[in-house]
Amino acid sequence: MSNTENSNLLVEYMRKAGELQERGDYNTAIAVWSQAIALAPENGSVYAMRGMVFRNVGRFNDAISDLTRALQLRWDDHSVYAFRAMCLESLQRYEQALADWNQALARDAGNAVWYHARGAVYAQLGKLDKALADFSKAITLNPNNGRVYHDRAVLYLQKGQKTPAKQDLKKAVQLGVQISPELRRYL
Repeated sequence: MSNTENSNLLVEYMRKAGELQERGDYNTAIAVWSQAIALAPENGSVYAMRGMVFRNVGRFNDAISDLTRALQLRWDDHSVYAFRAMCLESLQRYEQALADWNQALARDAGNAVWYHARGAVYAQLGKLDKALADFSKAITLNPNNGRVYHDRAVLYLQKGQKTPAKQDLKKAVQLGVQISPELRRYL
């Protein structure tokens, strides 16, 4: 096959896999991404995309493998680090997840969702002050995410700081977050 034919076929695989993902047919999408990898084994983007789909179906080790391969092939996209961090978190490999969240944020420092996610990892590691700082940064970047207020309130309570916890819980409720009965007593 010529380079042009290979290139056209790769584009077709990528289009088809994307459509399958949108429909939620992840297993077939994985098979098509695998065909794309067989055709272009040095293309980091196809490994990245298959890795993201592996994550969607809970195949975290396969996802980590593909996302790592994408990075080795110089597909140095911030989302690759973020997706690999999510997989590592799912496997409770928090120190490794933290390293990937750091890489993702180094490449996209304005992402509130990722500050929230890294803060949750810090909390899992017992680094509450760093978790609070990340939750606060996430709120600064997006003050309309009630879940971050809720999670920051929980950390404040763990630190014995009831007044800021109460303020955050009120804001979380204003933003539509359901508060557990245990936390309602602080409202």
